[in-house]
Amino acid sequence: MRAYTQGRDATCRWPGCTIPATQCQLDHRIEYHQGGPTSPDNLVNLCQHHHNIKTDRRVHYISTPSPAPSPGSTETAPTN
Repeated sequence: MRAYTQGRDATCRWPGCTIPATQCQLDHRIEYHQGGPTSPDNLVNLCQHHHNIKTDRRVHYISTPSPAPSPGSTETAPTN
């Protein structure tokens, strides 16, 4: 799964981040403890900095029609 998602994403999925996916952490779009599967459709590569921002709940995923948004799409938004 890691090799597949690294090939698919190429870089950290945070918009504008260029950290190579090979240096990133896998993140569940739908949290594992909320029933999110550990599958390529629910996993994206985030660098440690952006993964921490997401984990700290300072941002959240915006639902998209496809399970994994295309590279470069805006998939996170600040929470209020």
